[in-house]
Amino acid sequence: MLTNTHSPFVARSLHDLDGLERYMFLGDVVTLLLSSEDADGQLTLHEAASVYREGVSMRTHIHPEQTQYCRVMEGCLGYLVGDCKGVAQPGEIIVMPAGVPHRTWVAQPGLCRLLVLTSPGGLDDTFRRFGTPADAHARPTMDVTEAQVDELCERLLETDTSIVPQMCE
Repeated sequence: MLTNTHSPFVARSLHDLDGLERYMFLGDVVTLLLSSEDADGQLTLHEAASVYREGVSMRTHIHPEQTQYCRVMEGCLGYLVGDCKGVAQPGEIIVMPAGVPHRTWVAQPGLCRLLVLTSPGGLDDTFRRFGTPADAHARPTMDVTEAQVDELCERLLETDTSIVPQMCE
């Protein structure tokens, strides 16, 4: 017999996108569409806008407790999930199960937009702690260095238990 341990909830309206929280996170613009608080801790929903950066991306990492579902809205997204490597096109969804090492990157020059659902919620706290608040006009930047990625990974290892970077590629 299946038991539902989640409480039903009604999320806020997404009609007013101007009032949403936005953060710059390693040069990406992250817009929180539905925070963990809004979803009774069950999920976080965000949009990520990123640009192609030759040889620069987040390190391989795991979310011990969270599964991520990533839908490509625009552009092409390279991914490595466990031993599965490929490039996702618009409309395709990448599933990154809890506890499985993964990494994503923009696979071709230009903009890449993603819709990312993480369950259970809580990833929004990482953006708040390690990102920089941004306004509705923020655009992703190419000005991200390997040193900045390494610094973020070190900070995550020290303080954030929801993301565990794997320091060996």
